[in-house]
Amino acid sequence: MGLGLWICLTALVGCTVDDFRFTTDGGGEDMAADTDGAAVFDLGTPVDLSPCGQPGQGCCGGTTCSVGGCCSMGTCLASGSNLGTSSNVCLNGVAVHCGVAGGPCCEGNACTSGCCFGGYCSMSGGACGGLGSCNTTVVTDCLTSTGPCGGSGQACCEGGKMLGLCVASGLSCDSSTRTCKACGGAGQVCCDGNRCDNGGCCDHSSSTAAPTCVASGGNCAADGMCLNGGCLSGGCGKLGQACCKPGVLCTDEGTFCLTGTCRRCGGAGEPCCVGASKWCAAPFVCQTASCVPCGHKSEPCCAGGVCDPIVSNLSCVSDVCN
Repeated sequence: MGLGLWICLTALVGCTVDDFRFTTDGGGEDMAADTDGAAVFDLGTPVDLSPCGQPGQGCCGGTTCSVGGCCSMGTCLASGSNLGTSSNVCLNGVAVHCGVAGGPCCEGNACTSGCCFGGYCSMSGGACGGLGSCNTTVVTDCLTSTGPCGGSGQACCEGGKMLGLCVASGLSCDSSTRTCKACGGAGQVCCDGNRCDNGGCCDHSSSTAAPTCVASGGNCAADGMCLNGGCLSGGCGKLGQACCKPGVLCTDEGTFCLTGTCRRCGGAGEPCCVGASKWCAAPFVCQTASCVPCGHKSEPCCAGGVCDPIVSNLSCVSDVCN
């Protein structure tokens, strides 16, 4: 007999907690009489009712994460995140070796050499989707018929699902200048998915400049101190909290402001994150404002018109991999 029945009984007959004894050993009868006449209820094994499954939360049941995340040392990591110190990345709930040519990019668009385009590593001279070829001669960028794009200080790679792509590690497209810049550090543009390094806050308050990272311990533009991803000393801008004001909005990684509250974005089935482009974590792409799996047979093409290069016979035709 569970706690709900105890509540019902107390409401109906006016008894108090002193009239009951509770056990959590899971054994014996559900209800029995104690020596003093009180009813004894067995509540079974204690249940952990804390939130679980979302990135940054504990793994549900110790093993399971939602929205395409992976369980690592008891904590859920978002799809696209590196797993520990290994060269593996979480891709839709599965650990996959990353960073090598033809394989998925590691966290932050990182490849051991070559370009990260559409979520996959391309060696120098290899394809940047249908846009051009990867070049690593001076800087890592894509060479196109209209000039280089995607490298540090260069124009972002644009066009359709290529909107706002940078191809080297540690870069993000500045939405105000449409150029690729270093991201994540204090005073730098926020990285894809609203991310700032080391507990920083992504401040959206400027009407003319791209969202900018504020260091943890620094001051948000109009909403107090940034602390571990939230302004107001961690009191706004994080998942489930109120959006910060005025215009600072949601400041933590993987969040966006919806009807005054910070919600998750970028994972499987979640809304696309806003920024220089409508962004989804790998291996997802923004489709009708939601993040859906991409790159495999009969799935939408990934950003940049890319299909999984491991499956050599796939090509992107009419925005579908076949």
